[in-house]
Amino acid sequence: MISCLVFAPMKEANHSFRFELADEVVLLFRELKLGEMHIQMRLEFERHLDEIRLLNAMKALLELHPLLACVIAWKNNVPLWKRRENPDEGLLVRVHSQAELKDFLEKGLDLESGAQVCAALYSHDSGDSLVLMVAHSIADAGGTKEIVSDLAALYRNDNAALCHKVGRKFGSRSGLQIVKGIPFWKWPFIFCRFLASIWRGVVPLPSHNLSLPPVEDSPKICAVTKTYDKMAISRLSAYAKKHHATLNDAFVAAMYRALVREKAWEKKKNTALRVQITVDFRRWYIKSGRAQEICNLSAFDYPYLVNKLGVDFNETLKLVSAMTRNAKNFGFGVTPFFIVPFVMFIPFRWKLFLLRRHLRDERKRSNIPPTLTNMGPINRRHVDFGQIPREAYLLVPPIFPPFLGIGLSGFEGSMTLSAMVPDNAAPQIRSLFQAIENELQIATKLFSEEQG
Repeated sequence: MISCLVFAPMKEANHSFRFELADEVVLLFRELKLGEMHIQMRLEFERHLDEIRLLNAMKALLELHPLLACVIAWKNNVPLWKRRENPDEGLLVRVHSQAELKDFLEKGLDLESGAQVCAALYSHDSGDSLVLMVAHSIADAGGTKEIVSDLAALYRNDNAALCHKVGRKFGSRSGLQIVKGIPFWKWPFIFCRFLASIWRGVVPLPSHNLSLPPVEDSPKICAVTKTYDKMAISRLSAYAKKHHATLNDAFVAAMYRALVREKAWEKKKNTALRVQITVDFRRWYIKSGRAQEICNLSAFDYPYLVNKLGVDFNETLKLVSAMTRNAKNFGFGVTPFFIVPFVMFIPFRWKLFLLRRHLRDERKRSNIPPTLTNMGPINRRHVDFGQIPREAYLLVPPIFPPFLGIGLSGFEGSMTLSAMVPDNAAPQIRSLFQAIENELQIATKLFSEEQG
C-alpha cells in the first residue's frame, strides 16, 4: 500500500486555479485544432508491474498535485482549472493488445471531463509497457518528467524522494520563479537579443519548411520515432565536443541540412533558414532543477541561420553553436519575456481571434519555422518502479500543419527522435528523419577521418 504522506493544506484544491500565460498558449493550439497537445512518456519493463499498487500510486499522485485532478472550466470566456467531481475515474487503463493500446493513445485526453493525466498498462511476453499521458496545458516535458518521477516514488513508497512536497504550500507556476536567477546587468543584452531575433525572424518573411499535406478533420495520429544507440551518441558527442558544440547543436545542424535535402532551399526567392529550439528553464535557472509546481516552464530560442547554411556539416555546426553559445551567455530562452507584458492582459477570446486571423494570412503562415524541442535526458532514478525500464522516451505533442514539431529525449546514453503527426504526413517525416540520420552519419564519418 502507498503510505499516507502529510502535505501542507491547499485551500486552492477545493477552488479554481487560474491559467498561466504558457497554459493559455497551449490551449489556443487545441482550440484552433492545431494539435492534440498532450505529452507521452513510454516505458518498457522486463518484469510485470503491480497493477493495484500502480493505481494507488496514481490516486496518491492527484493528492500530491491537485491540478492533475482538475478539468477545464470556463467563466466569462476565461479558462480555469476546477476540481473534478470524480478525480480517480479513468486514471489507469488496462489494455490487452497493441490495438487496444493504439485506441487508447488515439483517444487522447478529455480536458473538460477527464483527469489531466492517465496511464495505460499493457502486459506481454517481454514484460510490461507503461504509457503515461499528461496534458500539455498543465506541464511541458520537464513537468511531465517531474510527474513521472513522483509517480515512481509513490509506487516504491519512497517518502524521501517526495520531501520537496511535504509540508509546503502550493507554489508558483509562472515564469517569474526563474527571474531571480538572471543577473540584472544581463537584461539590456537580453533585450538586444530580443530585437535581433525579431529582425532575423521576419526578414525575409518566408521560412524554409516541409510542404506537408493539409490536415483532415479528426486525423489519425502516427508516432514516428528514430532511436540512436549509446555508441552512436557517444561518437556524435565526441565529434560535437571537438568542435566546441553540444549534442543539441549537432541535431539542430543536422535538421537544417536535412530540411534543405528534403526540399530545395529557394534562397533566390528570399526564403530564410529558420529552426527554433526550446529551452527548459529548470535546467538553466533553478538550482534544484525542479520547479515549485508542475507547470509549463520552457520557452523558445532562435538560432536562425537565415541565409547561411555552410558548405558542409562542419560549417553548419559552427554557425549553430556560435549562436547558441551567445544565447547561453545572455539569457538562454528568455527573450520571449519581453512579449509577455503585451499579451498577458489580452482576454483569451481575443487571443484566439487574433491567432485565427494570423493563420488565415498565407504570407504569415509561410513564416512558421519548424521546431526542434530537446526534452532532455530521463534520469534512471526517476523512472524506477521497483525496476529500471529497459527503454524510456518522451513523445512530443501531436501537432498539425502548418506547424512542425520534432522532439528529442535521452535515456541511458541513447537518444530518441520523435514526431506525432497526422497519418498523411508520416511518410515525409520518416524521410526527414532518415535525412537527419544521414547528416549525422556524415558528421561522425568526418570525425573518424579527423581522428585517423
